[in-house]
Amino acid sequence: SELAKSEFLLACRWNEALRFMRPIAPDIDGTEAERRFFHRVLPIITAEIAAVHVGAVGDIVGGRIFSAFWSRAAPQIGRQDEAVKHAVVALGTAYFMHFRCGPEGSGQGELTLEGGEFTREGLDVFTIQQYNKSISKLQRHVGSSSAESVRVTLICCLAFICLETLRANHGAAVTHLANGLRILETLPPATFAFLADRSGWRSASPAGGASFDIADIIRLFGRLEVGACFLPNGIRPVVASRGYHHRRFDDGTNEPAFSNAADARRALGAFQRDTMAWTYSLSQPTPDPSIYTSPTRQLACLRTRSARLDALLPTCSPPLRLDLLYFRCAQLLL
Repeated sequence: SELAKSEFLLACRWNEALRFMRPIAPDIDGTEAERRFFHRVLPIITAEIAAVHVGAVGDIVGGRIFSAFWSRAAPQIGRQDEAVKHAVVALGTAYFMHFRCGPEGSGQGELTLEGGEFTREGLDVFTIQQYNKSISKLQRHVGSSSAESVRVTLICCLAFICLETLRANHGAAVTHLANGLRILETLPPATFAFLADRSGWRSASPAGGASFDIADIIRLFGRLEVGACFLPNGIRPVVASRGYHHRRFDDGTNEPAFSNAADARRALGAFQRDTMAWTYSLSQPTPDPSIYTSPTRQLACLRTRSARLDALLPTCSPPLRLDLLYFRCAQLLL
């Protein structure tokens, strides 16, 4: 995991957007105006995200990923590691710029606080400053293999993925995702045991609760890799592969009727992840032996489960859209 964490930080340091910014002050909260921004704006953002939950935010950063991450990280920011704190502040500022600020010079979205003013340009500088501070604070976690260091690094990685997506730096976002998945790949198999049951994709604790544990983090990376696996550079579906190992022969026979849209999303998502893990393994010169154990039977199970889910879909209300599109794409792979 130390090598994977080092690669993650190296990718951050070589980000062109970060290399040419002015040096930042070592003070944790920066200037008085920055502290006032932090205390005034972050609660507003948290309230907005809680209200919309999906909507435009979900469309931009990948189906509730932003809101799911924010609802976990922001309420606990005062208790987080310094690296996480700065990462969340950077993400909050990027969100404010994206959804609240008008074009440069319009005056829309500019903040005048006692002790200073934040224009759009100032907010952009502040975002990069906090981003840099987070990367700097992460350095001390690189040489540690403790569970807490891994957790902190992965939380920052999630924040950076969301931030770069908001800033339309999609290549950097994918790089952060790939590095985060490499870190996850170094964890013991027992860490992923909760994925054996498809209900493991349900959050173990309520949004905004006191927990942001490794299972929460794995779930978020699992959602992100679903979309990224359709990209040309081929993200390795680490989380999907770990889950599919336990469900290689699930043919959907025991899949109950959907009682609500959440149940349907859970079942469709599990099918898509399992299909991705299966097809990715087949695409490799040497298929993963933990997955590719009985290919004829495994393919038959996936196709049978596909038909079973198709039969259950008419019972789902309200109708699904993006989830259904992903499901159809997964069916085409079989």
